Amino acid sequence: MVCPPPPPLCVYATQFFAWVNNYDVKNLATHTAGVFRKRTFDLARTSAMDFFKYWELEADTVEFIGHACALYPDDTFLQGTAAELVQRVQVRMLN
Repeated sequence: MVCPPPPPLCVYATQFFAWVNNYDVKNLATHTAGVFRKRTFDLARTSAMDFFKYWELEADTVEFIGHACALYPDDTFLQGTAAELVQRVQVRMLN
């Protein structure tokens, strides 16, 4: 049996933004991500760097999300929590 090739990298970013858009801190059903590699996130205890690793995003995409979407002036967002990152991205997505 031959495994299919991995999806294009843009699929990972699309899945990331869809998940962030649907995430609700008060609704535990929205804390689980993934179809094949399911993972339930506690964003307050997950670093942004680990969060990005789960989504398999390229460095340029991570940089775009951190600076253009979450409006961080430098790369310190990678050491912050995923909760703060998601909150900041959601604010930008809603505006």
